[in-house]
Amino acid sequence: MQPSSGNPSHDCVDFGLLLKKAKEVKEITIVTADKGYDSEENRAFVIEEIDTECQIPIKGKRGKHAGFYRKRFKLKKKKYHQRSKIETVFSVVKRVFGEVIYARNG
Repeated sequence: MQPSSGNPSHDCVDFGLLLKKAKEVKEITIVTADKGYDSEENRAFVIEEIDTECQIPIKGKRGKHAGFYRKRFKLKKKKYHQRSKIETVFSVVKRVFGEVIYARNG
């Protein structure tokens, strides 16, 4: 998976690269993400490449999207919850640092 170009784009472009880099730093036991990351490609990457549990809620109505990995998700107990706490943390970070945070090397 290639990193994004730096232009405004959806975060899904960097999903795999971020997980690969995170796995280099620390063992990943479960990957949770919101419905925006719901795709067979992302689920396959988490399960096959990262070799961990994938907890991404399914977009749309149940049964609307078929796929091996989506069906596999339906069978497991869902662990994705309390999104409001996550959104609160994002809100605090934006208030403290501003809406844009630039990374620095070194």
